[in-house]
Amino acid sequence: MAAHTPARVVLDMSALDFCDASGLSVLVAAHHAAKDRQGQLRLVCPQRRIRRLLQITELSDVMPVFDTVAQATATVQDREEEVLQPWPHLQSEMTN
Repeated sequence: MAAHTPARVVLDMSALDFCDASGLSVLVAAHHAAKDRQGQLRLVCPQRRIRRLLQITELSDVMPVFDTVAQATATVQDREEEVLQPWPHLQSEMTN
């Protein structure tokens, strides 16, 4: 995560079709890293299966989940926003 404070990050997971416990732990770590910098991790997740996983694990209660990048960034467009779409290393960790 870049060294900007606050760390406002949008993670586009629209190409993701599988996520296991390792992937969820990466999301939790990214959430904590952003929160430690007074920021927020926002997830873009239009797939029903992945979104359901976030709901079952209650991660959607602590990380806002949106259908599109436009929706995720709409409420913060007036502020500096760091949009990472996608994180290549995160996608490979989540699919392996």
